[in-house]
Amino acid sequence: MIISFREIFGEIPLCNVQGSGFAEDREFVTFGRSRIDQVIRNLSNQGSISERTPITDTIAEDDE
Repeated sequence: MIISFREIFGEIPLCNVQGSGFAEDREFVTFGRSRIDQVIRNLSNQGSISERTPITDTIAEDDE
């Protein structure tokens, strides 16, 4: 997934320190590239949507 992520976004995820030197070998023989790309894009879209949704505090101040 890191290889596809890097190809889609231009760099590996910020918190990933292990995957900077990955090169494609046979990863997409086992896992379909188009499906991996679809999963990454779907997760990215979900993250974008949640960033626009305000988080409301549902705990009453007295209960904290």
